[in-house]
Amino acid sequence: MKLNTKVNLFTTLVASIILAFSFVAVYFLYKSLAVETEFDQLQSRADDLAKAVSSLETAAGVDTLIRTYLPTDGYLVVQDLSGSTIIRMQATSAPLPTLKPSDDNYEIVPINNVDHLIMQYPLLWPNVGVVHANFVQPIPHIANNLQLLRLILITLMIVSIIPLYFASNVLVRIIVRPITSLTKLM
Repeated sequence: MKLNTKVNLFTTLVASIILAFSFVAVYFLYKSLAVETEFDQLQSRADDLAKAVSSLETAAGVDTLIRTYLPTDGYLVVQDLSGSTIIRMQATSAPLPTLKPSDDNYEIVPINNVDHLIMQYPLLWPNVGVVHANFVQPIPHIANNLQLLRLILITLMIVSIIPLYFASNVLVRIIVRPITSLTKLM
């Protein structure tokens, strides 16, 4: 194999690998940021609900209050410390299973092929004391955005290989020309 071809293939391959690793890093960074943003929004909703519920003296009217803070297209289950359900409100008519997150702040669980963000939050319930509110919110837009981002990054990778190849050819000419002229003189 000629020196021109070796240098050309090597530089194109190395640049492509660096670009691929960069795109993978961008993908996972975006995924992490998107989920964290959704969690922060759900956390803010839970904070507001906790303030509102703790200011109540009786459980009367708590249904209306919870509807205000109900996750979009999701549901909210309030359980006492023994696990008995006090109240369950759902924004959709589709049946959704009652889920409880792990010990983490939140968890992503697929339900009916749609990712759902699950978060547990402590509340001070009137006439009961401390309870757990399990917030469940579907996040299909994140999966859709990730699929679109994946398609864009793959397309960019394929399209960027062409200029990389031509830039590598220019680099080969710059590197190999002095070497070939030196070998001709010898």
